[in-house]
Amino acid sequence: MGYYNNGSGGSGVAQTLIEHWNGTSWSILPSPNVGIGNVGTASNFLEAVTCTSAANCWATGYYFNASNVAQTLVEHWDGISWSIVTSNNSSPSQNNYLYDVTCASAANCWAVGSFFNGSFTQTLIERWDGTSWAIATSPALAYYLNGVTCLSTSDCWAVGAYYPTGSSHAQTLTEHWDGTSWTLVSSPNPTDVGDNYLSSVTCPSLAECWAVGYYDPYGTGGEVAFPFIERWNGASLCPTCPSWSIFTSPNIGVAYLKDVTCSSESQCWAVGTGIDPDATNPAYYTVIESWNASSWQVVTSPNRPSPNNNNLNSVACASESECWAVGNSYYNQNGPHSQTLIEEYSFTIPPLIAVGSRKIHGSTPFDVDLLNASPGIECRNPGSTGTSGVDYKIVFSFVNNLTSCGTASNGSLSNGPSSNQCTVDLIGVANQQYITVTLNNVLDSQNNTGNVAGTMGVLIGDVNASGIVTSGDTNLCKAQALQTVTSANFRNDINASGSITTGDVNIIKQNALTQLPTPP
Repeated sequence: MGYYNNGSGGSGVAQTLIEHWNGTSWSILPSPNVGIGNVGTASNFLEAVTCTSAANCWATGYYFNASNVAQTLVEHWDGISWSIVTSNNSSPSQNNYLYDVTCASAANCWAVGSFFNGSFTQTLIERWDGTSWAIATSPALAYYLNGVTCLSTSDCWAVGAYYPTGSSHAQTLTEHWDGTSWTLVSSPNPTDVGDNYLSSVTCPSLAECWAVGYYDPYGTGGEVAFPFIERWNGASLCPTCPSWSIFTSPNIGVAYLKDVTCSSESQCWAVGTGIDPDATNPAYYTVIESWNASSWQVVTSPNRPSPNNNNLNSVACASESECWAVGNSYYNQNGPHSQTLIEEYSFTIPPLIAVGSRKIHGSTPFDVDLLNASPGIECRNPGSTGTSGVDYKIVFSFVNNLTSCGTASNGSLSNGPSSNQCTVDLIGVANQQYITVTLNNVLDSQNNTGNVAGTMGVLIGDVNASGIVTSGDTNLCKAQALQTVTSANFRNDINASGSITTGDVNIIKQNALTQLPTPP
């Protein structure tokens, strides 16, 4: 989520922007805007998004009303479309902003931000109870909350910054929800003479939370900032002294850390923006740091080439092997007219979506997963897969469209069938073996280049991918006899005839007790 300018040359107003990944590609989804007078004439901004399921997502931000006052904006995805949901404001004449949102359950969500109370800007927290959004009681502090996360309905954290009474320097702010109320929790500051800000928080477990941000040691309003990371050592790590503390992180110079997420206690990612102050025009570049269960380390991240400036604002992981970071890039010489920037963490470069052993069952192609399955075992008979004389067909599917498939270590390589795919035809593949196919010097449309590989175990009749053919495989096949071949049972169609019959059962019996060697 985010926003775009609906006028040419930046002459229009900001409108909501939502993009969706469907496992193959990113696409823009229609998203509503609050219209003042006519739709498209009032600025609308989305700042954060969270999902409890594929049919329940929330996006939050703000828009400007007819009096040019910021008001909260909340949108909901029901699996079909995005719609605006009523949210509260302190007043229609006071600025109200929502910067982050999270859900502990479908009926328990929190959004955080700030509002102007007539004298100063102070923190704002709103809650979804399954029926409506309402402003929640929380400590009234001067400044803002910028990040929120929940481990459960009775354990949430919100972070940001505040101004202590009588001070002109911002200090880190952490608040905790215990199921009953929000309370302040002490957190350290890297500098006592400058400004300190927390941007984001995440908790991989009850024992551990991470918050990231940046500090300005000179109090210059963020013109010169340095990143820092804080850690919550939950009660299971220190039963008598749970606390927030500054954690050693890489010295990367002038930079901002803007978001953090964890796929597990041993893998976390923080993203942000670095600044090269020595450039003629200050150059901005992506920053990514990784936690490996013992230390935070800088990870190389791509940038659109100079004179682009590059920023990363948010990061999320579906698993330890699949993470996405989003932001924007823009040209210095053309002004701040930015374009979206999306980066993927992948075990391969160029990034792969899938590697599959493909056969045509009747008229429908089905792939044995060779990328995520462990091990990926092809149990179907060799023979024609749609091309005469081909024994097995390995299809590599990439995130981006391809400029070149490069060369293959073995087999016959061809482009397609789709613009993001390469296909290798293998002939004369013997049973009971592992075979690895490597594509060398693949080049995609985003100029990612490298070598990628897929390994296939070939064991005819091994329906359950156990590495040995037994009566268990026979029973599975019998249970699917005369059933329509689908993505759930295609492995039982051993001869790829398009139907599951006694012929498939007999092939399994003929290969009883055959097995694969130890995986490579």
